Amino acid sequence: HLSFKPREESACGVGDLIDVTVHGKRPITFTTKTVEIKMNEMVKGNYVEGAYRGEFAWKLKDLGGKTKLSFRWRTKPAGLVLRILAPFLPIEKYHSDVMKAGFDNLNKFLDQKS
Repeated sequence: HLSFKPREESACGVGDLIDVTVHGKRPITFTTKTVEIKMNEMVKGNYVEGAYRGEFAWKLKDLGGKTKLSFRWRTKPAGLVLRILAPFLPIEKYHSDVMKAGFDNLNKFLDQKS
């Protein structure tokens, strides 16, 4: 449902840009910029180009040998068409559906590794 493509080969640090595509009937693209990393705790960043502007945070929490992964986002549509249509679109539901599918697939992958 999602694909991520770092702009540079070694993109894994603060300041790095990552192009993201949400695959669906109409793919949505945007670029994130990492602004803070705390190893094994969280990654924060901003949406800097494309369909949205705003911020996000991935948080990781150790649960006794397992990891709880959560994602929070606060964005606004950036393009004119999306800004006009946003009040009529269930953007939060679309986001929730994409994230649920991603987490479901991640859980399946991790179950195969166990």
